[in-house]
Amino acid sequence: MNNRLVQGASALAALLFAAVATAQTSQGTDTWRLSWLTEASFSFREGYDNNVFISGVDSHYYPGSYVGPIPGSVWAEKNHGSFFQVYTPKIAMDLAKLQDNKDGVLKTFALSYAPDFYQYNDAPSENNIAHKIGSTVVAQCHDITFQLDEAFTYVDGEKLGPTYPGKYYDPIGHAITRDRREQWQDRTTATLTYDQPDWFVRPTGSLLDYNMKTDQKSVPTANATYMNYVDRMDANVGADFGYKVATNFALTVGYRVGHQHQQKLPSSVDAYGQTSDNDYQRILFGFEGTPLTWLKVKVQAGPDFRDYNPKTPVRDRTPVTYYGEGSLTAAATKNDTITLGYKHWRWLSSTAKVSDDESNYELNYKHQFNSQWSSKLGFRAQQADYSCSEDWSGATPPVNPGTNYKNQWDYTFSAGVQYDITKSLSLDLTYAAILGRNLQDRSDLASSQLPSLKRQFDDQTVTMGAKYKF
Repeated sequence: MNNRLVQGASALAALLFAAVATAQTSQGTDTWRLSWLTEASFSFREGYDNNVFISGVDSHYYPGSYVGPIPGSVWAEKNHGSFFQVYTPKIAMDLAKLQDNKDGVLKTFALSYAPDFYQYNDAPSENNIAHKIGSTVVAQCHDITFQLDEAFTYVDGEKLGPTYPGKYYDPIGHAITRDRREQWQDRTTATLTYDQPDWFVRPTGSLLDYNMKTDQKSVPTANATYMNYVDRMDANVGADFGYKVATNFALTVGYRVGHQHQQKLPSSVDAYGQTSDNDYQRILFGFEGTPLTWLKVKVQAGPDFRDYNPKTPVRDRTPVTYYGEGSLTAAATKNDTITLGYKHWRWLSSTAKVSDDESNYELNYKHQFNSQWSSKLGFRAQQADYSCSEDWSGATPPVNPGTNYKNQWDYTFSAGVQYDITKSLSLDLTYAAILGRNLQDRSDLASSQLPSLKRQFDDQTVTMGAKYKF
């Protein structure tokens, strides 16, 4: 570990030296940059995570009853700490700037590539390279605007999932370890807007796709949960109609039709062949725009009509649920920015079989002290409520299956400060704490339910970083 710390410190020192030397000799970083090259940068981060696996129990909870994880898997033990390093080169460009005609139809054709190289000194199973590719295309012709946004990530990591002692894992927090495994993720949205002075029509489509490469394994150990991560997908199309009550503010009504897919586990893992595949329709009411010069908002919410397949372990296969999402950005002063985010929807478990109702609330605040110093504060609350689903284990469906009682809240607090030495070179220090709290452990539940505290966890991370923009 000491050698890696020395290597990390040497890399940071080399970066700083190169940055200062370049700043002194380039006579301004913008003098040589090509017009279409929007960013070329390199960043380095050194940090410490005191609970890498986001776990609330260790392998000694049931002494003598463990066979152990399968070969290659690791115990996701409580408070397994590790120093880590992240190296990120990035290049971004806007090819629309190559046009001779600045008034052409193509307004933006942005591409970016930023691989994150993660190295954990004392948890080598978590080492990975996350290749992040982004693209944005904007084309406009008179009253019609087309926009396509895509964020694609390929993670080159372990193919084996971790094993959580005693079957105790946090339904939300384990996503941190899941996202270090080999996989690819795709998030795409596309809109076509026909805009008029008093109204607009906006056909739209979106895709959220997780293709997990995790090896599927049946683990006979009674008190161990090997994480069989499965593919998941949500795709929908529809349209919004907006009526402008002010120049930059509109009331909207929308409709979506979509499908969610969840991969089945092998029969050796799940004898019932369960999957929560479903079709849905949504009616959405909302508002969007800038009702005030310093305030930007977008909100949509409404009923969600589901139709699950016969192999879905849910208590109601044709439920009417609630969908809502929104964002708010307020420039309170020229130095203070506040952002709010919200989403509630019915999604699919990444460990297969069941659905859950997920909620996400975010609050972020940024303050600019002067041209060099800035700070950020953040808070996020996430809920995963599995009460809509059922547990078929130990019973032949559909004979009176029991209810799945998982109900988890995770709270994330973060604070950071950044110092811009020059326009090209910046340093930052960040602290984050995640608290996982399981509402399943209620006193009114039967004693056969999971005992208290074992799904609860605390995780703290401190990182220092440097970034140089060429």
